[in-house]
Amino acid sequence: MAQKLWAAMTERALTSDFSAAGIHLERACHYLQGTDHTSVEARQALDLLIEAVAVAECSRPVADVVPFRKVLLLRREPLTNHL
Repeated sequence: MAQKLWAAMTERALTSDFSAAGIHLERACHYLQGTDHTSVEARQALDLLIEAVAVAECSRPVADVVPFRKVLLLRREPLTNHL
């Protein structure tokens, strides 16, 4: 069963939900409010991850521009609401 599930997951392209990831990372930061060395370092690491996720969320892939031919539309009468 697990092998079928894994096969199904790897067949399709997986996309990341950067917005949700950022929310969870910020929540993790909130839970690490201690002043001990480990908490401070964990928050610093999470800050770096949050920044990386924000950059990934805001960056857009370069898109190809599809040229359309220009079409001149001539109307015989203006469009009006016919109620």
